[in-house]
Amino acid sequence: MKTNNKATTVSYYHDEAYTDEDPEHDIFDYDYDIKHDYFDVARRVYTGLCTFGFLINLVHMVILTRKELRTNLVYIVMIGICICELTQSFTTILSYFMTLGIVYRIENVCGLAYFHVMIDVLATTFQYLSRRCASILGLFLVVFRTCSIIFPMSSAIDFVMRPKIGCLLVLTVTIMSSAYSFLYFSRAKIVKERECYLHERSTYVLYTHENSNKEMQFQLMDGYIAMVVCFLYIIVAGTLIFQLQKAKQRRKNLKAEKSTSTSGLILLMATTAFFSETIYGVFYFLDYYVYYDKVFDNSMFQYLDSFVLILMLVSSFTHCFTCFLMSSQYRQTAKNLFWRTTEKSRKTKDITITHVHSVAKNTSNN
Repeated sequence: MKTNNKATTVSYYHDEAYTDEDPEHDIFDYDYDIKHDYFDVARRVYTGLCTFGFLINLVHMVILTRKELRTNLVYIVMIGICICELTQSFTTILSYFMTLGIVYRIENVCGLAYFHVMIDVLATTFQYLSRRCASILGLFLVVFRTCSIIFPMSSAIDFVMRPKIGCLLVLTVTIMSSAYSFLYFSRAKIVKERECYLHERSTYVLYTHENSNKEMQFQLMDGYIAMVVCFLYIIVAGTLIFQLQKAKQRRKNLKAEKSTSTSGLILLMATTAFFSETIYGVFYFLDYYVYYDKVFDNSMFQYLDSFVLILMLVSSFTHCFTCFLMSSQYRQTAKNLFWRTTEKSRKTKDITITHVHSVAKNTSNN
């Protein structure tokens, strides 16, 4: 990451002799303000949904880490995906929290304190890490399920489906995603604000995060990777559906028992991941190829990031509801976790009532 530390002061520029009487410029400013307010509301909605998603995924994480589930490779990989989604939501909440004036008072719109800009850059870095890690883990989940159906009697598949392999997979993908996201951190550029159009002088040196060409290239590369992952999702999910139909026909001919809903659960998660990654990839394609050289359109296009992230966020926190609706093992684990105290209290109450009736009966007989 590059930091420009040459400038030590901020020059405040204001030309009192300048007047703008162009009516088209006034319309331009009015249109900009309307769009800015509209997209600012979208960003607030996204932050609120992140808070809700963080709480949902926190409950999801508690359920997944129960002993009944964490010994299964599918749920181990889901734990990794859930950690990524928690990281995504937490970093977004942290970035918004820094703007509330609780940590420090933001005195100038021209720039921020250095530590504030650094936190924003680190938050974005972790978002790239968690987003890419979650998509790859989801892809491996579909691949494992497809291979287990194609080769049901293979000893190699039995070895790969062990819980230790799941933990090793999550660790490996996390390390690779960390190295990948470090590319963004190394290309991020923090510079001191040299000029400002306001009269007020801040009590701290102003810094801004400058979108460099290298950073834009990284975002484009991330968009390409997202589209490649989407393409692989289509191939693997299509193969899984085809193999499920063949297995269904075999069970029908043999009058065997119905299969579990694990495949349906994985397919639904793959579908949500496919749509979120597609939207994400298209967004950065448009950002680089269409709006890259258009200053006004690009500045407004950046606010559309909130709408894209809202769709991706909805896709992420639906995993909890998907698991609850399609996995009987997940439902039973959640029931045992949250209703265990209630059941124990009912049993204690029944025993107490029975004991009271027994004592009363013995007393009346005497």
